[in-house]
Amino acid sequence: MKTDLNIDSGRDSLVLFQRSDEYDLREDYLLGEDYFHQLLSLERKRTERSGKPALLLLIDMSGFSQLSERSRVAEEINLVLFSILRDTDVKGWYRRGSVVGVILTEIGDSDLTEATDSILAKFTNTLEDRLDQSTAAKAKLSFELIARKQEWRKNGCSFNKLQPNYDEASVNECNDGYRGFFSSFVRHAPFLAAIDVLLISLAHFVSFLIYLGNPVNFLNLYGEAYALSVILNVASLYVFNLYNMEEVAKPRQISFKITYSVAFALGLTAICFYLAPRYEYGRGLLAIQAGLIWLLLIGWRSLYSSIFASFKRLPTLILGCGELGRSALQLLKAPHSQFEVRGFIDDDVQKFTSRPDGTCVIGTFAKIAEIISDGGIKAVVLAMDNNGSSRITRKILEARLCGVEVIDMLSLYERVATKLPVKYIEDQWLLFADGFHLISKQHVQKLKRIFDLLFSAILLIISLPMLLITALAIRLDSPGPIFYQQERVGKGCKRFAVYKLRSMRFNAEQQGAKWAQKRDPRVTRVGKWIRLFRIDELPQLWNVFLGQMSMVGPRPERPEFVKELDDQIPYYCARHSITPGITGWAQIKYPYGASVEDSLHKLEYDLYYVKNMSLLFDFKILLKTIGVVMLGEGAR
Repeated sequence: MKTDLNIDSGRDSLVLFQRSDEYDLREDYLLGEDYFHQLLSLERKRTERSGKPALLLLIDMSGFSQLSERSRVAEEINLVLFSILRDTDVKGWYRRGSVVGVILTEIGDSDLTEATDSILAKFTNTLEDRLDQSTAAKAKLSFELIARKQEWRKNGCSFNKLQPNYDEASVNECNDGYRGFFSSFVRHAPFLAAIDVLLISLAHFVSFLIYLGNPVNFLNLYGEAYALSVILNVASLYVFNLYNMEEVAKPRQISFKITYSVAFALGLTAICFYLAPRYEYGRGLLAIQAGLIWLLLIGWRSLYSSIFASFKRLPTLILGCGELGRSALQLLKAPHSQFEVRGFIDDDVQKFTSRPDGTCVIGTFAKIAEIISDGGIKAVVLAMDNNGSSRITRKILEARLCGVEVIDMLSLYERVATKLPVKYIEDQWLLFADGFHLISKQHVQKLKRIFDLLFSAILLIISLPMLLITALAIRLDSPGPIFYQQERVGKGCKRFAVYKLRSMRFNAEQQGAKWAQKRDPRVTRVGKWIRLFRIDELPQLWNVFLGQMSMVGPRPERPEFVKELDDQIPYYCARHSITPGITGWAQIKYPYGASVEDSLHKLEYDLYYVKNMSLLFDFKILLKTIGVVMLGEGAR
């Protein structure tokens, strides 16, 4: 039977729970036995790494045989500890109902004997003020040094080595992933790609059944053609951004993009079959396959988008209910977010009635362990300036050591929005953050240069007929030169001349450089179309061939704008640490920039690219660029 005993002592309200022969004093500042031993084990590992010692204070109450007396003394001991401990110290049950343990951290280089004598005297005197001397003496105190070598040990009264009822493996168990494999997998692109491959294969089988009237082993007959078709269809889906979870959450655009994707893949497949006839399908068979693939993908993606919102998300707390907390909430509530916000944690009582977007403050940092345990919280987001006081930091650390994922604002933006918000970046973060390492890797830079050289040469040859046709159209449409040069700022802030096909009227900038506007009156009739499909950028392949630009990188800006942007936007110069590109992450993720604010947003995507740049990332950006160009997105 369970009985509750409430004792009111000013600011603290303690509850003693009795269950059979076990006693557990449960209060905001006293941890449970298993939890305390997890922290103790991790504290030992920390001292092994850092060399900075800590002390373990053990208070043995087994000398109190009477249940009522033990309960009363346990409550008094808890109050004493609350009054003498610092915010960074940790106290909890070392042995449930009989021994209280205290991890005394940050003892520094002080004399250990002097420190323990001081703690012992303070605890004993305070406890004797609350209890009589004979009763207080029954509480046996002992100390143990937590250090690299367990060479020092001091006993306050007597010391018996106490073995924790705890297996250190549980620390590793609670850090082993917080989501089941299936719930994680279905929310990511590999799951969509796997189902797409199955459906494309099904379309091939059914098309043979319809076309020939009986099932055949098409893998033996047309294995190479089948493999090519699957690769081109999946690549086409990727080109049109259909493996982006953010796009999956927008069902209205799915049918439109799948239609483009299937048509694009059909065209590529026909070209490949024409170039290699030995692998081709018949034209009728190819058309049936394309129709079936379109129907199956439309049905499957529509179904997936309709149930996407019902997928289980990570229960999450936001630590801090200020401006940062509200920004975090907007990110976490995005349709493609994998996080489910359960509420805010904040110590400001005036914010307890705050309900930004219907989400309320559900507790203080003192109760964070209880809230995490009761709510099954799997992640917490740090949305506080300087991450709060040392007490708050200790509470957050305890949550992390128990297996809860702790995410700062920059990491949250990087995961959910794939950008790095400039307003949250500090010099120290840039100095020690993961990533940015490929800037100094010369072999990667050389591979990137070889790729740029080969790719630009091939594209220059392939695009030559289009360049000639476009040049003729520009000449017939408006007076002036066909090509023009414009000064841009490249790697290391070096200036170079970029080449473009003229899309505006001659002398459009006689009165100075201006941002291009939507429906800009300076754009010619031919210029409107070549800007829409980025044909005016083709001459920049020559800049890539010369090494002034790369295929992928931040877009080079004009020096007139660079000076203005560098004065107004922090870390704008970081984009000049790498070679600028014809296309980039910002060009895919953000529409055409025509203001300082737009440049700030594009810089956030550019910084994400600089931090995560790789040859594979470049390849992904190039594929996505095809879809952006074909759909005319972001052109101006």
